[in-house]
Amino acid sequence: MGFSAWQEKPWSIDIKAREYNVTSVVGTDENQRMYFENKFSLKVDGKEYDVPIKTATTKQIYPEAKFSWWNPQLFMAVDGGVGLSPVRGEFTPGVRVGIMSYGKYKTQPDFSVLQVGGGYGTVSQRPQLVVSPVMYNIGQHIPLMHNTYIGPSLGIGTDGNVSIMGGIAVGL
Repeated sequence: MGFSAWQEKPWSIDIKAREYNVTSVVGTDENQRMYFENKFSLKVDGKEYDVPIKTATTKQIYPEAKFSWWNPQLFMAVDGGVGLSPVRGEFTPGVRVGIMSYGKYKTQPDFSVLQVGGGYGTVSQRPQLVVSPVMYNIGQHIPLMHNTYIGPSLGIGTDGNVSIMGGIAVGL
């Protein structure tokens, strides 16, 4: 901007073209927490100037918990309970596939719904089909156990014996 009293139009304004640049870096640390770094710069006449940022606000919005109709996950499980015919205890380690889930995240849902798989009844000494209608993720409350679920299960042995059980399953 300039002022020259002797000219017909004494005021002169020369506003240079400006280019504003914002650079935002989103990172994730080893605990899966996100962090943000922001930089603001202004470019005039081919020269770039860093502009100090006094405050920067970033909001991270988490998803709402929802039901996922198809979210297959593999589990190793151990179930214990009572066989009904004949009445006796049963202990069944095995592998299951979770079909559905409910929660904010598909990789660590709050509930695993309809786990189906096979195991081996160590008391009856027979293979079993094992179905768990719903399993709750206790791992979200206990350190070092992120995908650990507990819940009821039903075992059906190759001999027709039905077992009512409860178990623990770990997501792989």
